[in-house]
Amino acid sequence: MIEVLLFLLVFLLAYSNGANDISKGIATLVGSGTTLYQPAMLWGVFATALGSVAAIVFGGLLLKVFSDGVLMSGVDPARISLAVASGAMLWVLVSSRIGLPVSTTHALIGGILGAAVAEFGNEGVNWSSLESKALLPLFVSPIASFSLSYILFPPMSRRLAKSKEYCLCVHEPEAALTTTNTLAMTFPVLHVRRGEVKECAADGEVRFSMKIVGALHLLSAGLTSFARGLNDTPKMAALLVGMQAVTMRSSALPYVIVGLGIIVGGLVDGRRVTETLSRRITTLHPVQGFTSNAVTSVLVIVGSLLGLPFSTTHVSTGSIVGIGVASGEGVRWRMVRDILIAWLVTLPSAAIVAFIVQRICIDIP
Repeated sequence: MIEVLLFLLVFLLAYSNGANDISKGIATLVGSGTTLYQPAMLWGVFATALGSVAAIVFGGLLLKVFSDGVLMSGVDPARISLAVASGAMLWVLVSSRIGLPVSTTHALIGGILGAAVAEFGNEGVNWSSLESKALLPLFVSPIASFSLSYILFPPMSRRLAKSKEYCLCVHEPEAALTTTNTLAMTFPVLHVRRGEVKECAADGEVRFSMKIVGALHLLSAGLTSFARGLNDTPKMAALLVGMQAVTMRSSALPYVIVGLGIIVGGLVDGRRVTETLSRRITTLHPVQGFTSNAVTSVLVIVGSLLGLPFSTTHVSTGSIVGIGVASGEGVRWRMVRDILIAWLVTLPSAAIVAFIVQRICIDIP
């Protein structure tokens, strides 16, 4: 019964992560008008799913950090996973419902702390390891993303200025390719034109057209979503690794459960936080969105490969604020203040819930 409940809680945690974090990759697409919410959401979910799959191969370091890296030796992570998942899931789900972007990483660390203290006291937490492996990267990452976006936006904007004159067009097939078996195959034709998107029609019937800068923005959003899946999936999968029944079945099963939860959460419940990041912090345009996503994706992917638990929420939000300052569009600091308060409350809120659940679980045989 405990195993079934843990599976359900981890799935719900991944669902709440999908609902809250789908915005980190697609908010700039929606805010800049590059795409509407629905296609942006589908693109973000697809790229995130690819990142979750890649985490099976490349997420080992993060998995280790969250399965046994911040607890003292001899502590069984499986015993406190139920409380950790409860604390993290409840806070992230509530935040998603009210449209605040919060960090699942922060919530997980809070859950680990609350559950470990409830079960073992202060001796159950490796405080020095927690500081170096988790808290320091979380503190540094938004500062790094703000700084990089602030520095890189002016030269990036100048570089991409000329690309605004070009559009990418995919046309109906012009010719059929006949194979040796007389099977005719047709392929769409790709054109790059200088001028407005509507001028693509001069080359024939258009299937798809977009400004070059918009296409780059779309690719960077996909890369950010991929990085999110790569970074977040191992953290939540770690809650299931300690279960003997899971490890005996398949080492990939925790990733599959988390990946499915992330996908469903993004598809069903991702609009509220996307609205916050896309419209309520600063005004975004395609070049700004591309720069923000490029910084976010690079930092999060590097962090994932190095085993540093960067929060995609912190990195993405810091990058968007940096872009708003550097571009002169201005920043809605009241909204930034609300987000910062939510960040500060995340860890203790998750810790308190996990502590209570763990104390209850102690009395269950």
